[in-house]
Amino acid sequence: MKTQGVPFIWLVFSNEPLKDAPPEIIHMQPRLDIADYIRMADYLVQLSDTEAFCYSIVEALIVGTPVITTPLPILEEIGVKEGKNAHIIADPKTYDTTQLLDIPEFEYNYNNSTQITKWRKILGNTKPKGDYKPPTTVTVRIIKAYR
Repeated sequence: MKTQGVPFIWLVFSNEPLKDAPPEIIHMQPRLDIADYIRMADYLVQLSDTEAFCYSIVEALIVGTPVITTPLPILEEIGVKEGKNAHIIADPKTYDTTQLLDIPEFEYNYNNSTQITKWRKILGNTKPKGDYKPPTTVTVRIIKAYR
């Protein structure tokens, strides 16, 4: 973006700052609720090589913030559409970042009924049998620490 003259400020929520980051990239300590930051942003940027459900993208779209993302398999399922609510960047080296100046305006309603129907066909009857009642509290034992 910088080489193509697109002005930006990029907030990165991470335990450690990026090494040798340009001044446009601002390091922020991780926090549980960043919804206000997402809501005020022009874009949420998600540049993972692999991603499962990708809650951050859904959170952004729900509050009306378009996304910049790589082409992840989950995008179709969660309703990400190129030019409608996102810019999907397959190859950053050839992508014309001036397109990012055209911020999509959209309404987003997540509807997973198609996916639920597919899973019900795979799983069959998903209603609990008998009088199973889940506990109100759960005890968790940590077996390995992650950073």
